Amino acid sequence: MSFLNQLKSQASALQEQKSALHQNLDVNIAQTEAACKTAWHYISDLSRQLNVIAPPGPKFSLDGKTPWPAMKLIDFRADFRKKKLRDREVFDYIGMGWQIFPQMGAAIGGTVTVNFPPDLERVQSRLSIGMVKHERKEVRHPEKNTLQV
Repeated sequence: MSFLNQLKSQASALQEQKSALHQNLDVNIAQTEAACKTAWHYISDLSRQLNVIAPPGPKFSLDGKTPWPAMKLIDFRADFRKKKLRDREVFDYIGMGWQIFPQMGAAIGGTVTVNFPPDLERVQSRLSIGMVKHERKEVRHPEKNTLQV
């Protein structure tokens, strides 16, 4: 067998491997797309049903002592994004979101008092995570002028 024939046989073997790999990849992509489409229909239907129900929200507290009023979950929505993969649009991700509002009436203001810097950091981080509008008021000792949180 000549050197050229050996190269041809190696090239054809590699070509067959690549073809089988691409075929297997296409099958996997199709199965994943079908599963994502099923999940998308389920989540979008779930969000419509939850908008009707408006389930109660979890119990919240910033400092572990002062509870928030009873909350409800509203405005459920489902969303998906697609991306290009091997010249085809495929699902990138599927997500669901909602808003949390008081069960009765509009949002009300309140105050939280903390005594130690670790408590202050914990409360501030919780407020920033929840995107809650807040104002920090520092109290200083009248004689020492040290910060009293």
